[in-house]
Parts: sequence; structure tokens; C-alpha cells
Amino acid sequence: MELELLILLIALLLSFILLSIIIFVIIYQKKIVQLEKNKISIENDKIKLEKQNELNIAESVIRSQENERKKIGEELHDDLAPLLVSANLHLKNYLSLEQPENKNKIQEAIHLINCCIDRIRNISHVLHPAALQEFGITFALRDFCNIINSSNLCQIESHSNVKEISFDQDKQLMLYRIVQELVLNSVKHGNATSFVLIIDKKENIYSFSLMHNGLSFTIDDYYFNLTNSVGLGLKNIQQRLNILDGTISFSSQKIDFEQLNKIEILISSNS
Repeated sequence: MELELLILLIALLLSFILLSIIIFVIIYQKKIVQLEKNKISIENDKIKLEKQNELNIAESVIRSQENERKKIGEELHDDLAPLLVSANLHLKNYLSLEQPENKNKIQEAIHLINCCIDRIRNISHVLHPAALQEFGITFALRDFCNIINSSNLCQIESHSNVKEISFDQDKQLMLYRIVQELVLNSVKHGNATSFVLIIDKKENIYSFSLMHNGLSFTIDDYYFNLTNSVGLGLKNIQQRLNILDGTISFSSQKIDFEQLNKIEILISSNS
């Protein structure tokens, strides 16, 4: 009887020890898992912080660039353009005093000055789109299209199904620069001569679609050029897209036997 009781006590003790070991292993494993989760969480927070710091730096650089552009644009518009206008008026006054043989030369000089004034105003508007500040991005982009059309660089049709875009001016200016850079890149590197810009909104997503008749360009080409340090323009586009949390896509389609390429920018209204 005593032997059976001893065996039972030993069995209970062994069971308790075994159960304690199992509980210890389970608790230890949970702690290991929790530590791994904490480590991953810390790493993720670190990555997010680094990414946010990069975005903050990029945003600060872009803001500085825009301030410089604004300053140059205002100086061109407010200082240089009036000087040329004044010179133009002086030449017009001389027209009535000069001999007939000199009048043609003066008129030619007046014409050249008028061309310079128009160019300076266009450059000023591109550097610092005052229309964006006063009327918003849809109006500013339409104004940009008019400037491009008047320069004979290419032709752009602009259509907007959106009355107002609910972004602050800094973000609207970033969008403006993205579209501007895409147009100029497509002309310079893609030989595009004709564009159609469509601004739309579906649910909470704004879309900026740019159709052109230039050379096709794929998303692989885009990222290849980004990673291989080719083209400052694409880097500027991507920096702004990162800040806006936007996406870019490229596609091609045939319309009436003509190959058209489409670039689409998607931005959430909650950005």
C-alpha cells in the first residue's frame, strides 16, 4: 500500500514537472513570438520614420525650388517685362521722327521686343503659375495648355470634368508640375506633337490622363530610368508622387489606326 502511494506520488510529481516544462515552453515561445513581433514593429516604425523623413526633406527641397521659381518669375514679370514695354514705347515715338528708310528697321525692332515680352510673360507664368493661386489647378492647367499652344511647341486639348480639386495649394502646385513635366518630357524625348489632357474624379480618386501621339513609354522604362539615374525630370515627378501618395501608369492603344499613348496619374482626394 505504501509502495503504491509512493509510486502515485512520484507519478504526480513527474506529471507536475512535465506540465511545468510544457507551460514554460509555451510561455517562452509566446515571449519569443512577441519579441519578434516587437522587433518587426520597431523595424517597420523605423522604416516609416525614415520614409517620412525622406518625404519631409523632399517636400522641403521642392518648396525651396518653388520659392526660387516664384521669385524669378515675379522678377521677370515685374521688372524685365516693364523695361521692354518702356523701350517699345520709346521706339514707337521715334517712328514718326525717323526717315522712311529707317522705319522698317524700327518696326522690326518693335516686333522683336513684342515677341520678347510675350515670351517673358509665358516663362513667368510657367515658372510661377499665378492662376493656380487665384483660380485653382484646373484653370492653371488650362492656362498652361494655352501657353504651350501659343508657343507652337505642340498642341494640347484640355478637358475637365471636375470643378474644384480639394487640395491645398502646395499639393495642387505639385500636380501642376507633374503634368507640366510629363508634357515637356513627352515632347523632348517622345517627339509628341499632340496631347489631350483629361481631369476626372471617380469616387474619391482624382485622375489626370494625358494622351499623346509620341513614342510609347512603359512602366518598366519609367522605373529603369529612375533607378539608373537617367533624367532629372522623372525623379522630380516621382518625388512629388511620393509626397502625394499617388501612382503613375502607362498604356498604348490604337484609335482610328493611330497609335496613342496614355499616361495616367491617380491621386486620392484624402491625400
